[in-house]
Amino acid sequence: MRPAWLLPLACILTTTAHARGLTVEDLLANEQYTQVLSAPRAGVVVVGRTRPYKNGDDYRYDWFTRRALSELWTFTAARPTLVRLLGGETGTGYWAAGLSPNGQRLAVFRLRRNRLDLGVVDLARRTVRWARVAPDMPYANPNPAWLDDDHLLLVTRPDRSLPTMFDFAFEPARRSPAAWHKTSKGLRASVSALGSGYMLGQRDRAPPRDLTIYDLRSGSVRRLLQGDIADVLLSPDRRRAAIVRESGDLKIDQTHPADPADLTRAHRLDLVDLPTGRITAACDHCDVLPNLLAWSPSGMQLLFYARSPETPWSKGALLVTTNRGHEYVRPARPFPNFTALIDPAAPGVVAVHARWMGERPVLLGAPWMSSAVSTPVTDWYVSGSHGFQPLTAGAGSSAQVLASAAGHLTYLAKGLLLRGTPEGPPRPLLPDDHIEAAIVPLDPLLYGTRQILNPDPNAVSLVVRHGATSTPIDLSGTGDVRHRYADLPSTVQIIATLPAQNAVLEIANLRGGASTLALLAPGHVTRFGTINRNLSDVIPVPAVVLSDQDQNGHPIYHYLYLPPHRIGALPLVVLPYPGTVLPAVAPASDVAAFMPVANVQLLVSKGYAVLEPSMPLPTVAQAEGKISPLDRIADQIEGAIKVAVATGRIDRTRVAVYGHSYGGYAALAMATHGNVVRSVIASAAPSNLVAAYGVIDPRAKTQDGGISTTIAFGWFEGGQGMLGAPPWVAPERYIEASPLFQAGAMTVPTLLIHGEFDYIPVAGAEQMFMALYRQNKTAFLLRYAAEGHTIRSPANIRDEWRHIFTWLDRMNMPTTASFAVDPGPKLGSGALPVADPRLDRRIEHQRTGNVLP
Repeated sequence: MRPAWLLPLACILTTTAHARGLTVEDLLANEQYTQVLSAPRAGVVVVGRTRPYKNGDDYRYDWFTRRALSELWTFTAARPTLVRLLGGETGTGYWAAGLSPNGQRLAVFRLRRNRLDLGVVDLARRTVRWARVAPDMPYANPNPAWLDDDHLLLVTRPDRSLPTMFDFAFEPARRSPAAWHKTSKGLRASVSALGSGYMLGQRDRAPPRDLTIYDLRSGSVRRLLQGDIADVLLSPDRRRAAIVRESGDLKIDQTHPADPADLTRAHRLDLVDLPTGRITAACDHCDVLPNLLAWSPSGMQLLFYARSPETPWSKGALLVTTNRGHEYVRPARPFPNFTALIDPAAPGVVAVHARWMGERPVLLGAPWMSSAVSTPVTDWYVSGSHGFQPLTAGAGSSAQVLASAAGHLTYLAKGLLLRGTPEGPPRPLLPDDHIEAAIVPLDPLLYGTRQILNPDPNAVSLVVRHGATSTPIDLSGTGDVRHRYADLPSTVQIIATLPAQNAVLEIANLRGGASTLALLAPGHVTRFGTINRNLSDVIPVPAVVLSDQDQNGHPIYHYLYLPPHRIGALPLVVLPYPGTVLPAVAPASDVAAFMPVANVQLLVSKGYAVLEPSMPLPTVAQAEGKISPLDRIADQIEGAIKVAVATGRIDRTRVAVYGHSYGGYAALAMATHGNVVRSVIASAAPSNLVAAYGVIDPRAKTQDGGISTTIAFGWFEGGQGMLGAPPWVAPERYIEASPLFQAGAMTVPTLLIHGEFDYIPVAGAEQMFMALYRQNKTAFLLRYAAEGHTIRSPANIRDEWRHIFTWLDRMNMPTTASFAVDPGPKLGSGALPVADPRLDRRIEHQRTGNVLP
């Protein structure tokens, strides 16, 4: 019987002969659709789209650089052709921030010349009016709220500075010249100060932000309150607002390992009566969890989660406060005898889930039981006069709650659309069992982290799949089927439903990596708005799924990508990332994804086979076992390489490992593991965990948010590092887990890549390089000025990939590319040296030693 992987291998070998591979210039020409807003009352659909990535003139915004490249376009169902609404200017980006209640006006943001503006577009006249305010964008909810068609509720920055999400990446570049100027003049101190213990909270403070009401008619601004505002949620009747503000600095819990989700500032919750401006504390002496605020439909009750300051979040409680108008707010009351589930699937953040079923709260967690009763079941429960009643039949956190109304909850579980009630078991709403959520925001961060973790109960869309067809369905906010659309091909990527036109908007794949918008209505399909035309002849290389087992005997899967039109044994590049668990069915490969690091398709285009291994993280007990983290990771990579070699398509003597961030750490782990591989590339990788512990993120604005523990020590103790203690308690763990302290055993040529503003200290890459330099071992260090964790400048992306390809070619892994590739600009200063021929002989000699059998 033929191995299961032979059929996909044969398919790859018969790929169209005139296809070409992805190039770096293709990557830099990348375009994306970012958002869709339907404005049926204005008769248009608003679409966000980015210009080609390399066409920007300011890349200082790191992850949010795309916002500076964004434009807004519109189309109508009668004439589905994109017409630019805002955009076209170099260095200026626009994106939508919400429709007015009458659907005729659109709030928009404009980012240009290091300044953010808020405007309002009249969609009928296609005119825009810019407000004389400097908006802030809290991470939990970055968009203003419409009070009515003429008034906006928003957070503003009186000093007119940029919001932190745009400002943080370039903070060190701006801070250094200013500090140098102060020092060089000798007249003003250039010091920053931080306090701990008795001095906790003694630090510089940023100017407070304002909660304001902006009047579009007069242009006037009314200030309601000041503070470090983290979240704003308007009540359904638009008369009240719940405001979360950062308050005092918190002490670090000494009873548990630090976790990346730990917060160092408390949060308080206030209710603001908007007509009068009256402010009332919702919970005295509470530390409120960000990312969970939920008004009941009447707007008279507010649900949130809080704890006593400086106690674990697991000791917190869900609370509800009742607002009977501006004259009286009932003190918040906790739900007795109920433990909310702290979501384990939300890494790096503490998340609790709750919402409303009419005026009754619905909570995810478990009620307390007496010792005589069996262990309580984690589920969605409704609270009422008869205690807590389950709604989702034990589905718990796997239930995707979609909508709710008085008396019932609508949710997805195991492909079924179900309705849960307190009166009995859930019942199916549709007879189908292949139902899934259809519309996922193209850029979820446009709507804030609260919307990601606890979505508002808005109308949602689903898709019912039947073999080769799909049927989109709209649900109302109460969970009733509102509209059913015509059957569509099962491969559609729906980005909006348009019930007024009985149409669906999708992003349709054309040939290669090009794609277009498609308006699908009964009887016809209209395609328009093509992007990434340059990728029309770039064919994605699919993954071959390889079966394996983890250390506990559980099935796991690795993905192997093979360049087409190549026969014989190929050189292999492994792209590890500990914690990756790949599904049994590989998703379709996408050459249009913007992936500037560890890009599978770029490597395959150069003729390399590429392996993405599954690398499940160990349990806490396993992590504290006798095997070191470096050996555990290296064993996982080596095991995946053996499975790839068993296909007969891989040259076991020409294997390299390339990883970024935690994947870079895995690459360094492999470098300490003998000569299983030919070379490693470690990008943005921690190497000296002792020295990296406690380093403050160079981009951090401590005056804005205090000291961040996520990188400083949360990663090491309770995060991916899994060391369980600080270095003064368990120094041996840090030394054993640090590649730097294993440098004496490293014989594998090592390429190190790092940005100087990375939150993983660039000093680690420098120390790793110097350790290898001290031993006359082959290594090369690329240090990119003013770059962060991922390289963002197009010039630096080009340079990085030239060095990567040159490194792989010269470190004894030459290959003839299977596609025609763009050689790019010539190497300038800093080009890699020619490999020492003695290295070839040394590796040849070692092939009989510690290599794959």
